[in-house]
Amino acid sequence: MELELLMLLNINRMILCGDESGEVDETDAILQALFTRMNEVIKQVCVRMRMEGSRVINADAISDRIMM
Repeated sequence: MELELLMLLNINRMILCGDESGEVDETDAILQALFTRMNEVIKQVCVRMRMEGSRVINADAISDRIMM
């Protein structure tokens, strides 16, 4: 649930940080904090899944499955 909220906030912030040509200013502090927190959440999920014996060890695959 937190990851979904972070994704929505990230999308909204990217729209605000974008210019007319579609370039996003990735130096924005809030945008960087959102990326950092999203990575932390995905890492926590990866660790829990590994501890429970899951075969999925790819963080991208885990985040894709969460966001389905």
